[in-house]
Amino acid sequence: CMKYSSTKYIILLLMLVSFVCKDLAGQEPDELIGDRPDQTESSITVPHKTLQIETGFLHMRSTDGDVENYLTEYNGTLLRYGLLKFLELRFGAGFEGNKIKMPISDNNPAETTDNGFSPLSAGFKLNLFKGMNFIPQTALIFEATIPKTGKSKPAKPDPSVMLACSNPLTQNLDFGYNIGVSTDQENNAANGFYSLLIGFGAGERLGFFVETFGTFLLESGDEWSADGGLTYLLGHNLQFDLYGGFGLNKTAPDYFIGTGIIYRIPH
Repeated sequence: CMKYSSTKYIILLLMLVSFVCKDLAGQEPDELIGDRPDQTESSITVPHKTLQIETGFLHMRSTDGDVENYLTEYNGTLLRYGLLKFLELRFGAGFEGNKIKMPISDNNPAETTDNGFSPLSAGFKLNLFKGMNFIPQTALIFEATIPKTGKSKPAKPDPSVMLACSNPLTQNLDFGYNIGVSTDQENNAANGFYSLLIGFGAGERLGFFVETFGTFLLESGDEWSADGGLTYLLGHNLQFDLYGGFGLNKTAPDYFIGTGIIYRIPH
């Protein structure tokens, strides 16, 4: 009958709304923690058997004398999968555009562009210490580019290794820091890098951060930068972010801005 049919559809609708609201309300116990948008990688792996997708847009300008370089990363993506409770696998990819503006001369055009995929990368994050008192929560991250991939098609892998650490300062305030080294096999060079971050939680959904980071031992000189931004939890498994920053010395980028999302697919 019509009454029975209407009741059935109402029940199905209520079940669907209940399922969606359960995710938005955050009923699952695991907190959503990402490795974006800041440069400081988190000291926590993703939950076991969970796939986390972190992707976003980045626009950056740097100058060298009269030459301006504009780099746009359209979908820089990091895939993180919890292989074990203390170990995650990581896979990175992205598509970027590079535009160079220079003074007009007889031999050089005023503007050149170069678009293509960046080299693929793969690696892992391993939890080392849970942290207690003054001992930081610590993870080891190893990543390397995959040869013959992307527009540059590197002949050899370029590995990097870092320690990702964090200490809670108060209930809503955290201190995160990274230190590591990356290598350039083609040029037989190694570079060090660091980051320092203060993160503040303003309620259950909104968070802010300020950060300084840089690289050293570069042939072109050290680079020091600072940035800040916010994150907003749209659902238990979905987060939006917005950030921006600037260089602190001449060799660093003039400015950069970006936005993105984190989406977690629970097991």
